[in-house]
Amino acid sequence: MISEPMLIETGKEFYDEKMRLTMPYIFSEGWLTRFKDRHGIRKLDVSEQVGNADETGLMCKCLPNTTLAGGNENSTPGFNHNKELIIVLVCANAAGTH
Repeated sequence: MISEPMLIETGKEFYDEKMRLTMPYIFSEGWLTRFKDRHGIRKLDVSEQVGNADETGLMCKCLPNTTLAGGNENSTPGFNHNKELIIVLVCANAAGTH
């Protein structure tokens, strides 16, 4: 795990060695907080990001195989079912927020 003091130290090293800037600059906890806010960096609980996914088939053009035809027939003769389907993948995290 990366701690806040470690991030502050890395910021100082980057400022001095990589950017080679000579202007004085203070790297404090306030600087780190503003940096994280500015760039949308936040701490997430890993347990919230546990997810589950399942796929299913959606038969959107399938008609029923029985009708209200008279007599004792249970199905329509010579009728072929449409086998077109759409595969749907449903996914959510444990908290239900994503």
